[in-house]
Amino acid sequence: MNGVFVDSNVILRHLGGDVGAKRIVDLVESGEFKGYVNRVVVSEVFYVYVKLVAGMKSYELKKSRKL
Repeated sequence: MNGVFVDSNVILRHLGGDVGAKRIVDLVESGEFKGYVNRVVVSEVFYVYVKLVAGMKSYELKKSRKL
């Protein structure tokens, strides 16, 4: 079985509807490739998610103590 490292941009593009990124995710989900991520990828995807949900820019989010 082949393995592939899935970077945050692939996950974010997939969530945004990018066809190429969807193909990569589909290959991992089908078991054709084993997908790997690390803590940095999880952190980056989570950060973008929080930024979108909060409706804040990066510099605003960094200054916000509530979030």
